[in-house]
Amino acid sequence: MNILLTGAIQYTPEQLALLEDIGHKVYLLSDERNLIDDSTVDFDLKKIDIVVGNQIFQYTPLSSFPNLKLIQATSSGLDRMPLTEIKQRGIIIKNAAAVYDLPIAEYVLAVILDHYKKLDQFHHQQRHKKWIKNRDMDELAGQNALILGTGHIGSAVAKRLQAFDVRTTGLYHNHKPQKYFDRIQPMATLDQALPNADIVLLSLPETPDTLGIMNATRIALLKTGTLLINVSRGSLVDQDALVAYKKKAVLDVFKTEPLAADDMLWEQKNIFITPHNAFISRKNQARFFELLLKNIKEYDL
Repeated sequence: MNILLTGAIQYTPEQLALLEDIGHKVYLLSDERNLIDDSTVDFDLKKIDIVVGNQIFQYTPLSSFPNLKLIQATSSGLDRMPLTEIKQRGIIIKNAAAVYDLPIAEYVLAVILDHYKKLDQFHHQQRHKKWIKNRDMDELAGQNALILGTGHIGSAVAKRLQAFDVRTTGLYHNHKPQKYFDRIQPMATLDQALPNADIVLLSLPETPDTLGIMNATRIALLKTGTLLINVSRGSLVDQDALVAYKKKAVLDVFKTEPLAADDMLWEQKNIFITPHNAFISRKNQARFFELLLKNIKEYDL
């Protein structure tokens, strides 16, 4: 098989050699964010069987790869892929959610604990050499976590929250049994579930059904003190409503990235911002390569 690996993921010389050793011809594309054709690369696009990447089809049409059999996305979401055309052509497409569920789950747990244990306040006091006890500390045990999305990431978070005796409710679009939730229910129950939640996590893909799912009306349903965490896509949340209603939130993703220096979100004391960093881990590369090998083998490619 002829495999095109893009610069969305870095590979070690040993990994590249292993792909060659098991019978694959490997081609490398350092930047997938350029239009490519047979005049810009030294290989024949028509002979490529497998493409590994994230945004390549936003810049180079799928039709440039008439022999394509498998697309291995390097991201959890598939919103950057031409899914209709992929389905019409019968091309297999796999996401990489299983690669990132652990670091994202640890990130979510970290920001929740930071919120409940006021760690940012103590960091501030240390910098100013102030010894002030906080008498308003809360416990994570017994809190209600509402997790929108019961896939790899949502389940990994639920698993860890249960260890802290948090009551976990998962909302799903496509029902699949999940063992780490105390209960799961349809996404249609979202409006009824929001007012009772202490923590709301978005772990959904970007689809027509999820765009703007946390709109102004739903943000208004959040009770005072509820923490909203978005590790999905910025398009799922009405960011202006978060500001208007002064809701507590942790945002790792935004409608436009990087977030502009003059964006009003930077100035909000109730919002904690990270630069689309939740998925990062030194171990991702090895996990991704294992996933790629597994999928190549599973589909006998």
